[in-house]
This record gives sequence, structure tokens and C-alpha cells, in this order.
Amino acid sequence: MRAAFLSVLCLGAVALPAAAQSPNRVRISVNAADQVTSRTLTQSFSLPINVESAPISTSIDLASAPMFDVGGSYRFLARLAAGVSVSSLSRDVDGTLDGKIPHPFFFNQPRTITGDLSGLQHQETGVHIYAMYLVPVGSKLDIGVFGGPSHFSVKQDLVTDVSYTASYPYDAATFTGAPTQTVSTSVNGYNVGADVSWRFSRALAIGGLVRFTGASTTLSVASGNEVDADIGGLQTGVGIRIFF
Repeated sequence: MRAAFLSVLCLGAVALPAAAQSPNRVRISVNAADQVTSRTLTQSFSLPINVESAPISTSIDLASAPMFDVGGSYRFLARLAAGVSVSSLSRDVDGTLDGKIPHPFFFNQPRTITGDLSGLQHQETGVHIYAMYLVPVGSKLDIGVFGGPSHFSVKQDLVTDVSYTASYPYDAATFTGAPTQTVSTSVNGYNVGADVSWRFSRALAIGGLVRFTGASTTLSVASGNEVDADIGGLQTGVGIRIFF
């Protein structure tokens, strides 16, 4: 019995370091994803034309867009990990412009113009830091629920002026274009979501990502020409998971 007891102690001493050095603590994820958004950026500003103020308004539609996401995490407890991921999207967006152009001869007789905006560029890059709680389901399926802070860098083309044509007697004006300027800003926000991975080997798995990110900021072209913008949105994707 003494020999058996000593044998158990020896096995335990060997098993404890092995358990402490559990494999697959590091996980790399690469996803092709889509940011599902349906929001509108609205500009409202005025320009001095013909010694009067010309009110200009724009409506820029931000629809869903493909994005790329890559990240890594480290599991420091049996069911708890910490990680960081970077997401990036770039898209051309469209919109409309409405304005009232003062008459060159008569006060308070503005001429209405309308036009379409196209090819305005929108870019978002997000750095997402998170803590993840892991729930193993069987021997191959892992579900992770996570959340944490995010930092966004945003670039957006916004209208700075308006171009139009008119001919005598100048009672009507026709929209011809709108000069734009790329506005950049950065803002802090948040991320929450879930990640599912299905292992088909010890080091490789396929996975799915559902994440909601959000932040609010102001894009400023000039004083009096500012846009309140919501950043982020629902992100869904699929990709691979690599374990070490």
C-alpha cells in the first residue's frame, strides 16, 4: 500500500505540470465578414452665394459592406481568454444633394437644385480588445462569448461646396456637381459578440463570428458643416481558427 501511495504521488507530480502546460492556449482567427448597417449621414450647411445664404443639405447612405477581420487570443485560464482583433472595411457610397441657390438679381427668390452623389469613399478600421469566456461543447465545438473596448479610425468624403449652371434670365439653376473633402477622425467605442469554432484537427478549425460594435463621433468639414455619425454595427463572418 505504501508503494501504491508513493506511485500515486509521483503520477500526480507529473500530471500537474502537464496540466499547467495545457496545449492550444494561443488562437489565431481570420475571417471574411460583412458589416450589416443601414444608416444615413446627413449634412446641413450654408454657402454665401449672390450676397445671400444658400442652404445645402446632403443625405449619404451607408449600406452593408464586406470587411476583413484578423485577431489573436491567449487562454490564461481553463475557460477565460483575452485577445485583440482588427477589422477593416472600405466602400464607395452614394447619396443625394438638395440646395436653394439665391437669384443673382432678386432677393428671397432662391432656385431649387437637386442632384445625385456617387463614389464617396467611406473607410472604417477598428481595433477590438476583449475578454472571452469559453464554453466547450463536446470534443470539437467551442463557443466563446466576449466583450470589451474598441478604437475606431474613420475616413469619410463629405461635400464642401456645390457647382451649378444657369442661363438668362437665371430663374432656374441646374446641379452639375459637388466638390468633396476627406474627413478623418478617431473615436473609442465597444464590442460584444460570440465566436464559434469547430475543430477538425488539434490545430485547425473553421469558425463563425457574430459581433456588434458601436461608437458615435462628429465629422467636421468646417465650422457650421459638421456631421454626427454612428460607427460600427453588426458584423458577421466565417473563417479559420489556428491553435497553438
